[in-house]
Amino acid sequence: MEEDAGDSGIHAVGAPTGAVPAVRPLTQEDVTLIVYGWKSVEPGTLWWVFPSLNAALAAARAMRNAVKWAIVAGTRGVDVDVEEERASGAILAEQVGLSS
Repeated sequence: MEEDAGDSGIHAVGAPTGAVPAVRPLTQEDVTLIVYGWKSVEPGTLWWVFPSLNAALAAARAMRNAVKWAIVAGTRGVDVDVEEERASGAILAEQVGLSS
């Protein structure tokens, strides 16, 4: 899947900001969208399981107040830790803040 990242701030892990993401292909595996940074309202870390990377990306883009999020392969729950997911290489795509 290739998309023009433009100024969205969304990028695959390891890709420089503004680069076209090279999101790794998935099998028929659920993914978890983890939102851990918000503008205005701060509800804390929230997560949702989606049937595909595309569904999770669409949801992340629809949440205008979500400014920091990550999508990981598989199903995660209450004890999800973005830093641990990043260190293990489980993050498929993430947005680490608003782009200016």
